[in-house]
Amino acid sequence: MAVFNTTKKISTAILALFCCVHGIESVAQTSSAQEIQVQNNIATPTNNTLRTFNNSVVGTKGSPFVLSGWAPGELTLEGGKSIKTGLFNYDIINRLVNLKRSAHDSVVYDMATVKQLILQPTGFAPLRYEHVPDLITDEVSLKTDLLRIIQQGTYSLVELPVRTYIKAPTKQAYGGLGEAANEYRDESAYYLIRPDHTVERVKLTKKSLVKALKDKGSALEGFLKANAVDLSNEANAARALAALD
Repeated sequence: MAVFNTTKKISTAILALFCCVHGIESVAQTSSAQEIQVQNNIATPTNNTLRTFNNSVVGTKGSPFVLSGWAPGELTLEGGKSIKTGLFNYDIINRLVNLKRSAHDSVVYDMATVKQLILQPTGFAPLRYEHVPDLITDEVSLKTDLLRIIQQGTYSLVELPVRTYIKAPTKQAYGGLGEAANEYRDESAYYLIRPDHTVERVKLTKKSLVKALKDKGSALEGFLKANAVDLSNEANAARALAALD
């Protein structure tokens, strides 16, 4: 009887050990199968695989500067000091005049300290920037910023330099892959200054300028009839306004 019980206990122990080993192997097989499935999902994404990617290349278009490179010119400070040596550029975003005195030496001037800036890019007409005082307008930038003077006379034409920074949108997973770009967008605007210092935003078109000139609008129309002038060209628009003096 004792031998039977001992044999039964040994058989039970062997059976339990077999089940335990078989269970471990089953778990191992299951685990391996799960790992393989995960690897397969990584290699071949499916609708059940939640993985996101952003392979877009973010670049930058445009520039915060007026010119794409440095140019000779002349800087006149509010105190009267004139600087003609070196190379210049104007950072519109930060409202700073940059002066490059040598390859390893540069200095910046806050716009408020500048009376006049003239840039002379090679192959182009000079660009002249000044503060225009006593303007009657609600647009603060016209009173504080440097304005580009296109025509100065009884009726003046100026440009308010404006750059806005547009950040590239975030790309979604697997959608719209390719090149994305942050952008410095040029949103400069033209303004007509009348003899009484009132200001009106204009486009370089006959309709817009005639409206802004008010009682002098007919005089501009007469000039345009006598002269084949494309007002979309700044030099032509300046010439047409100069004829009203």
